[in-house]
Amino acid sequence: MPVINILNDAERLLFDTPPRFSKEDRQRYFSIPSELKSSITRIHPIESRIGFILQLGYFRSRARFFNSAQFGKRDINHVAKTLSVEPPTSLTSYAGSLVTRHRIKILDFLNWESYDSSMTETLVGLALNFAAQKEQPKFIFDALTDACWKHQVAIPSFSESPCVRIVVASVNF
Repeated sequence: MPVINILNDAERLLFDTPPRFSKEDRQRYFSIPSELKSSITRIHPIESRIGFILQLGYFRSRARFFNSAQFGKRDINHVAKTLSVEPPTSLTSYAGSLVTRHRIKILDFLNWESYDSSMTETLVGLALNFAAQKEQPKFIFDALTDACWKHQVAIPSFSESPCVRIVVASVNF
């Protein structure tokens, strides 16, 4: 079977990295919702508080979560300034189960769901329909990520994405 190239390297990099925000975007996406202000102030250490706000902002923009090593320096500085604290030198301590708990809290707050097998069933049907119409793999992949948005399901990273496996399987079906 031939290798199916869904996204080129530049598109894959764009998909798997946090957005590059303008100043206005930072103000919009990293604003702290009033319903979360009191719980955010209880997050310690400050690196974790900054990490939570960055995760929330990136998710609101892309419906995806990113690794803290990928967080933009300008974004970190903006959030630190908003919190009236010095920007941390790194966010390496923002990792593991803490990040997982924060992601769950963000999904719950925004009324979104984690990706699961029920979404796979929905996407397989959609992908098979598009593949039968001879749509290009990239078109099918984009349609599947759009469906995740529509159903308010978090979009996995490209390398971990069930969407990639679904596209490949549907095109080869």
